[in-house]
Amino acid sequence: MSTYIRSILAVVCIVLLSGCATDRLMEKEDFSIEKESSSLAPVQPRDLPEITPEVLTAEKPGPLEGKTITLTAKNALFTDIFGAIAEIAGLDLVIDSRIA
Repeated sequence: MSTYIRSILAVVCIVLLSGCATDRLMEKEDFSIEKESSSLAPVQPRDLPEITPEVLTAEKPGPLEGKTITLTAKNALFTDIFGAIAEIAGLDLVIDSRIA
């Protein structure tokens, strides 16, 4: 065999052998995670707030309440216009692909 092929085989063998060492390192890391998590204090449950009828009937402000949108468009697609409004209002916009 040529020296070129021997050097390639040597590199492949080194790569394969170094890949086996990775499992040992991962096992050590798993053990350290278990050791650290065992020393943590247990999580204390929190009490949920009571839901009153006032909370359920409280009116939420609209997404555009208190905002003024000034928009000028010429020969623009309506998807671009509605997309700009939705972005300003912080809303998600879904437009059916069948609408042209």
